[in-house]
Amino acid sequence: MSQHTREPMESSKASNVLTKIVSGFLDAPGSPLSDCPDDISESSHGRAKKRLKLDPDATYLSQATIYHTSPDDLERFFHAEVEALSRLRPKPASSSQLTQEDSLQNLAGFGPRRQGQSQDLPLHISLGFSQAAQGLASQMPSFHQYNFLEPSRQPETVIYPSQYTQDLIPYTQDEESQILPTQNVPQSSDPISSPRLDDDVPEAINPYNTDLNALRDLSIQLLALCKSGDKPAPVAQPEVWAEGRQELCETLHYFRSYQGGCYSVSGLVRGFLFDKSAYSRDYIDDTVVISRAGGGLVRDKGSGEMRQGADQTEKGKVLSLRNCINTYNPVVISVGSDNPNMPSKPQHTYSVLDYFKPTHIWSEKSNGKTIVRYRFEKFNVNKSSWWQASNRDDMAKLGSLPDPLVQSCRECKKETQQIYLQGWMCLQQSCHLFWKLLPGDPADKFQEPNEDSLRYDPRWLKQKTHWPNEDDDYPLTSEKFNPEAISIAGEDNALAYWLGMVCPHCGRCILRAKWAGWECQNPQCSFKQYPSHIVIPSRALCEPHFPLSTSYTLSRDLWEASVSLTPIFTHNYRIHRYKIPGVDGFVAHMIANQTVVEEPGGPNDMFEELQKINIGLERRRMKTAVAKGDSYTRHFTGRNIEEISEEWKPREFNEVLALGYFQQQKINYHDDGEFGLGPTIATLSLGATGTMRLRMKGRHYAGVSNSGIYDISPPLPGCVKYKERLALHDELESLKAGDQVVYRERLRAVPKELQLKPGGKHPDVLTMELGHGDIVVMHGFALQKYYEHSVDHGGKLRFALTCRFIEPESLKAQDRSHYEVGPDLGDYDGTRLKSCN
Repeated sequence: MSQHTREPMESSKASNVLTKIVSGFLDAPGSPLSDCPDDISESSHGRAKKRLKLDPDATYLSQATIYHTSPDDLERFFHAEVEALSRLRPKPASSSQLTQEDSLQNLAGFGPRRQGQSQDLPLHISLGFSQAAQGLASQMPSFHQYNFLEPSRQPETVIYPSQYTQDLIPYTQDEESQILPTQNVPQSSDPISSPRLDDDVPEAINPYNTDLNALRDLSIQLLALCKSGDKPAPVAQPEVWAEGRQELCETLHYFRSYQGGCYSVSGLVRGFLFDKSAYSRDYIDDTVVISRAGGGLVRDKGSGEMRQGADQTEKGKVLSLRNCINTYNPVVISVGSDNPNMPSKPQHTYSVLDYFKPTHIWSEKSNGKTIVRYRFEKFNVNKSSWWQASNRDDMAKLGSLPDPLVQSCRECKKETQQIYLQGWMCLQQSCHLFWKLLPGDPADKFQEPNEDSLRYDPRWLKQKTHWPNEDDDYPLTSEKFNPEAISIAGEDNALAYWLGMVCPHCGRCILRAKWAGWECQNPQCSFKQYPSHIVIPSRALCEPHFPLSTSYTLSRDLWEASVSLTPIFTHNYRIHRYKIPGVDGFVAHMIANQTVVEEPGGPNDMFEELQKINIGLERRRMKTAVAKGDSYTRHFTGRNIEEISEEWKPREFNEVLALGYFQQQKINYHDDGEFGLGPTIATLSLGATGTMRLRMKGRHYAGVSNSGIYDISPPLPGCVKYKERLALHDELESLKAGDQVVYRERLRAVPKELQLKPGGKHPDVLTMELGHGDIVVMHGFALQKYYEHSVDHGGKLRFALTCRFIEPESLKAQDRSHYEVGPDLGDYDGTRLKSCN
């Protein structure tokens, strides 16, 4: 028999030992027992291994029964029982403090507890029990070493309190720090293998309660799922997936972030996308996801790896996620093919996992910086996880392990769960004990953990958080429209009809690149859907608050004072000719009246005809995209010259660029200064009213590029530091013709000298409201070099027909035409229209 084995104590001796521990707590001033439940096991503790019947008038412990088990179980059980009582009674008004020399330093502040228990033991109870435990099992680890050390394999004595009477000496405040002598505890050589208390048998001891080796082994197995390298295929295919970032964001209502990994709306997070920016200790299995909060990464100059550049705090999207926790709003998690923590090999560029509960938000340290982390667990565990590895079973289901340990910090008094097997740490950023392990020796200092050795405690990792709405089955797709039930003119041009849809056959997100409808780009899928279109009649374009007449139409344009205006009235057009200061060129807005838009073959007829025929409008791919997959324009354009049939190539026009806009589509700021284009560009606007804005390009306005290079172009009126830059221009031109080293040094010094900064708001110098039938003419190479323009609209459908001249010499030999331009088949003369009244 081991030297730690002890005989069962006599009832009276056991009572004397435990009276020192419990009676003072029960006698605390101002703590009546009238609200104490009849059954502690039915309180929030819920894990008491013995039902203790309490008499509301009882204040003393009468007896205890001793059984054999390990010292860890002794410590764990006693805390569970006594702290169940602590929830029912307030703490004493005061408690003594332990000194630095005391071998039981920090016991009261860091006693282990179970999840759901909200109060610490009073100091004298923690101290008293520690001394009793030391007497019962001399080698049992102290509280602050709990769960750090290898548990003893020797049987130890466990004390199970059974009932309360009034025939024992009450605990007094004077005895608060009295040390219980070891000699009060007799030895035992007759272990009891099957403990019973009032015919109630305690539940079997789970090996993960006490066996640190078992927990460590399980943690290693779980973390092995996230290791990089060759991975098995998933057990199934994702319900929703995409091969490009844009098709993902245009299709899914819960993730529309084109750059970041978190999408939030109105203070609530809707979805996350975790890709290659995975951080150390990030984790994914079939039911649990752990991730660092996004943002703040910078590239390490030495290793080239991305590291946290500044401390993270709870703000912005972190608060939005906490709102989700408080309101029981699940979020959708998607992953990219470069995520190294997936347990299986991703089959697509982006794959949607499922809905998850956000359960924990906490702070840690990594490489000296504070980071914020999230824990998620699967919302509907009854639904299979397609991303589970095909060659591995679920090693630990949610809620299958004992509850995680919970402790309160002695400094900040905040209660947190133990996350890592290495030990409990305070996770409050403002606490000076934040991210520090409790020392094994009271003489040692608190120290931060070794990051490389940290392993998640499986009890914390695989806990189950209950929500009132859990296990509901929310859809990962959305029914934005019914293509078969269109009954309103222009309904199919609304926002819902040009956004993407999830292919009902294969699950791929389909970006609507074709004017006619959706075509799945999965080579193994042939799904297509073309919604019917009810023509929007031209009479529906009438604006009730801006009616047209046969007189010259009023203007709604706005312009800066520096822009000069020359109005012209001719051929039923009010023409506003705008001169931009410092630029050789002009902008003319030709505002049409009722006579122009209603003429035969005019704007009204053109608008309706463009809706009836397919002229090959598509959203074209953009070559400068940085996101994964193909990126497309947010408007539809006509076919390239290579796509035009030989029948139409010999026509007189050089180029007509046709653009089509559905609801909320637009073209952002750009210029029409491509190589080979002529100096004049004219655009006819048809359909809904558009808004065209003109502003100076950012580099010329700010005087410095985004990379900090000074703009050597002549400054224009209206730019930042115009006078100062103008005064420097001649000096820089002189230096440019001389020593290039001196010239470059001077260019680097100018931005700092003039306090020039890139970015900032570039004000619009001209805003034009383009009505149905209006024409805009832009003339001058300098206008396209220094200025840029954008166009958006507020209706459901708008066309823009842009006429440009392309210099034949600017085309490559294979792109030049090999035909002669014939005569025009017709002519147009606006002077033949009836003049304005």
